[in-house]
Amino acid sequence: GTPGDLRDGGVYLITGGLGGIGLALAKGIASEVRANLVLLGRSGLPPRSQWHDLPAWGVTDEITRKRVAEVQALEALGADVMAVAADVSDADQMQRAVDAVRQRHGEINGVIHAAGVAGGGVIHLKTREAAHQVLAPKVQGTWALLDALAGSEPDFILLCSSLTAITEMPGQIDYTAANAYLDAVAQYLRQTGAASAVSVNWDIWRESGMAVDAILPGALEAIRRDRISAGISAAEGVDAFLRIITSGYSQIVVSTQSTGSPGVDGAVAPTAEPQRDDQESDDRDATPCETASTDRHVRPALSTECVAPRDDIERAIAKIWGDLLGISGVGVHDGFVELGGHSLLAIQVLERVNAEFEVEVALSDFIGSATIDLLAQQVRATRSESVDESARLAGPMEIIEQLSDEDVQRL
Repeated sequence: GTPGDLRDGGVYLITGGLGGIGLALAKGIASEVRANLVLLGRSGLPPRSQWHDLPAWGVTDEITRKRVAEVQALEALGADVMAVAADVSDADQMQRAVDAVRQRHGEINGVIHAAGVAGGGVIHLKTREAAHQVLAPKVQGTWALLDALAGSEPDFILLCSSLTAITEMPGQIDYTAANAYLDAVAQYLRQTGAASAVSVNWDIWRESGMAVDAILPGALEAIRRDRISAGISAAEGVDAFLRIITSGYSQIVVSTQSTGSPGVDGAVAPTAEPQRDDQESDDRDATPCETASTDRHVRPALSTECVAPRDDIERAIAKIWGDLLGISGVGVHDGFVELGGHSLLAIQVLERVNAEFEVEVALSDFIGSATIDLLAQQVRATRSESVDESARLAGPMEIIEQLSDEDVQRL
C-alpha cells in the first residue's frame, strides 16, 4: 500500500486545518498521495476569486495571506483542497460541514482533529469563561465531530492531544484537562470498536503550533525560544503521523526527549556513558550520578555526560531540579531546557533556590546560567556580595571586638 496506508484519491478532513500543525500534516498527506483535503477552521478563507490579488480586495491580514499561500502550495502538489468555515464545537455547524464534504467527495477516509485553543494562567485567577474557551474545541468539538461522522467508517481518527496531558505543566489546568479528555475518548472508541481512533500527545513543534505563535515578555521569551529549538520538526511530525495511523495503538507520545513521567512506555532513555579520562579533576572525583528512583524518571540521554554534584550548593540545586523535573540523577552540566524545563518551571526553580540560599538570582541571570554548575556560581557570587556588604557594615564592631579590656575601660 501507500505510505501510512493513505488512499490515493482519499478524502481527509482536518479540523484546525488552517493552523500550523494542521497545514503541516495536510502537506504530508499531499506529498504521499493524490488527496482530497478538507481544511476546517473557524474563519475559513476568502473566496477563491480574490486569491490572485488579495490586497486589491482589502485582505491585508498576514496570517490569511500565508494560509492562502499554503493552500496554493498544497494544490501545486496535486491535492484538491476544500476550505470550510465552521466552529468545531458547534454541532449544527459541524453537521453542515460534514454533509457538504460528503456531497462533494462522498465517503471520508481519514480524520485529524487538530483544533484547539491555548490555555494559560494560574488556577485561582482562571474564570469559567476562559476555561470553557480552551475546553470547547477538544471536548464539545470532539463529540460534535463524531456525531457528524455517524455512519462513516474512516480508516483512522487522529486526535491531536498534547504532552501537557501527561507531564506537569504549571498554569495549564484547562489545557491539560482538555487534552486528557482526548486521550480518554481515544481509549473509549478503541475499546468499544466504534472507530480506529488514536490520541497523539505531541511535544512542541519547532516551526508551527501554539508555542511558536505565543509571544512572551523578556526572559520568558528567551526560554521559550530555547524550548522550541529542541521541538519536533515538521518532517519528524509527518513521519510520526504516517507511522501512527497504522500502529494499532489508542495513545502515542511523540517527543524529542524523555517525558519525565513514570509509566509512559518508551520514555525511559539510557543512562549516561562512563565519564571520560580527560575530564577536569573535580569532575573525575565526583560521585556517579544516581540511578532512577521509584517515583522519578531516569536521566535522559543528553549532549553532555552526567557529572554528579560536587558540593552542598550543587547538591541542593540538583535536588530542586530533580523535584520539579521529576528526574533522578541530574548532572551539574545538564541543560535545563534539554531536560524538559520551560519558562514556568524556571520561575519555580528560582523561587526555591532564592529561598533556600537567601539570595536574589534574577530570571534573566538564570537564562544565561541554565545548568546547575553555572547557577551554583550565581548563588556563590550573590552570597559573596551579601557577605562583603555585611562585612563592610560590621567593620566598626570588629574593631571594638579587637580592643583589649584595658582599651575598653579607657573608652
